[in-house]
Amino acid sequence: MLVHICIERGGGPVGLNQLSNAMAGVLGEETRSTLLAIEQQLSSSGFIRYTGNGRVATLAGWRHLQAVCPDLKVVIPAFPSGYGT
Repeated sequence: MLVHICIERGGGPVGLNQLSNAMAGVLGEETRSTLLAIEQQLSSSGFIRYTGNGRVATLAGWRHLQAVCPDLKVVIPAFPSGYGT
């Protein structure tokens, strides 16, 4: 789901119906309830946030994927240089 928001939708905003349609092939019959559980976990982890227009990826979400954040035009590493040394 986070990959869909970040990569497929450029970070959002993405509505619940759009997410449900995109994830239907992956999640099967219980799409909506499973989607809400995943969404809650992503939100509590700080990877997405809710706006009036839908869900958007946070900087933490981009960092988690080690993906290019279009607003910053740079790859966000999962851990800063020298982390854990």
